[in-house]
Order: sequence, then structure tokens, then C-alpha cells
Amino acid sequence: MTAKPTIPPLPYAIDHVAIAVANLDEAIAQYERMLGVRVAHRETIEEQGVREALLDVGGSFVQLLEPISQDSPVAKFLGKRGRGSITSRIGSPISSRRSPA
Repeated sequence: MTAKPTIPPLPYAIDHVAIAVANLDEAIAQYERMLGVRVAHRETIEEQGVREALLDVGGSFVQLLEPISQDSPVAKFLGKRGRGSITSRIGSPISSRRSPA
């Protein structure tokens, strides 16, 4: 019997995966059904021009972002790449920047 290879621990973790959406409420319902999770935090971030919802998926987050203005970076991202486009971030954890709602 051969030994299973071991994978060394990573020096980082994925804090969140951000998904640009056209309609936050519809996206929340869809991801709650698909992943069986609930919203951990929700807010409007005026200075970034978005409404956001964080879904806790076992220590990491799915961050849903809906633009609230046509000139916000997320609106431009959606215009360029389409709804459901994904970006991820390693480091600068969301969880340390926001307290639960």
C-alpha cells in the first residue's frame, strides 16, 4: 500500500470570494438555496457604491456585491464581465474589518 501524499499547510487562507450581481436579494436567495447557508452580514457601502451581503461558508465568505450607482467600480465590472463574475482576495480579511450585523 502506498502512502498518500501530504499537502503542506498554506501560508494563507482564502478570506472571501466576491461575486458581482445585478440584484442582491435574488442572488442571496439563490446562494442560500445552492449552498444551504445564511447571510452573516449585510450593509450598504456608499463610498464604494455597493450593497453587500456576506454568506459564511465555514470560515470563509461568499461576498455578493450589487452596484447602487452606474459609475461604481462594481457596475463597471458587471458591464465589462457580466453578472456572476468572480474575484477573490487573499489577506485583509473581511471578518476583521466588519462586525456581525
